[in-house]
This record gives sequence, structure tokens and C-alpha cells, in this order.
Amino acid sequence: MKKALLILGILATFAFAATLPAYAECHGGSCPMKHDGQSHGEEEEYQCPVVAKLMKKAHFFLENQKDLGLSDEQVTNIKAIKMDTKKAYIRQMAEMQIFELDMQAELSEPKVDAEKLNGMIDTMSANMATGGKASVAAFVKLKGVLSDDQMAKAKEIWAKSSH
Repeated sequence: MKKALLILGILATFAFAATLPAYAECHGGSCPMKHDGQSHGEEEEYQCPVVAKLMKKAHFFLENQKDLGLSDEQVTNIKAIKMDTKKAYIRQMAEMQIFELDMQAELSEPKVDAEKLNGMIDTMSANMATGGKASVAAFVKLKGVLSDDQMAKAKEIWAKSSH
């Protein structure tokens, strides 16, 4: 039971932290819905480091598409990978919020069913693992869109711009 409550606490903290930036943006006057999810030059924050890196790299590739010599097909592929990843991420965060609500409801019951809670935790953990693996696959796919020469050029541009 202590293990279940510890895991619940960790997951609840993660779920709350994931929703806080979006809530603050929307209720602070600059809702991302007003501008297609772009944050006026600022990077969005993602809880998953793989998704964060993928989005940053995709943005960089698209921002430098002319210098990299990307074809229309490559640009389309990068945009599709970025969009699919963002949709999957949003779904994962929504599932996390629903999980948190379900856990709170179960913990509020007069008699707490530890087996049911453990099953819910196992299911959410499996979903998180699947989502993480999908993010890695999308990242690999993104890097595969560019040729070796284009990737070398991207590294060169990155090195020049980061100094």
C-alpha cells in the first residue's frame, strides 16, 4: 500500500506539473490557442526530454530549410513528424490527467482497493513506456529525413548559431 501511494504521489506531481504551464499561459492572457500553439519565439516546455529534443530539432530544421537545401517532401515529412508527435504528447498528458482523477476517486472510496490501484498504476506505467518508445522512434525518423550532407550542414549551422 505504501508503494502504491508513493507511486501515486509521484504520478500526481508529474500530472500536475504537466498541466501547470498550459494553465498559466491560458489564464495569464497569452493562451497558446490564439496562435496555433506557437509561443511567439519562446520554446514550449515538454515533460518528456525526447519530445522536447525532437520539437527543438524539427523547429531548427524547418527554420533553416533553405540553408539545408530541404526538398518540399522533406519539409512535409518533418512537419508531419512534428504534428504526430505533438498530438501523441497531448494524448499522453490527457491520459495522465484522467489517471490522476481516477486514482483520486479510488482513494476517496470508503474502502481502498489496493489491487485495483496497483493495476491502474501498472497500466499507466505500461502506457508511459509505450509512449516513450514511440517518441524515440519518431526522433529516429526525424533524423532520418535529412541526408548525411544535410545533417552535417545542420551541425555546422547549429555550431555557428550557438556561439
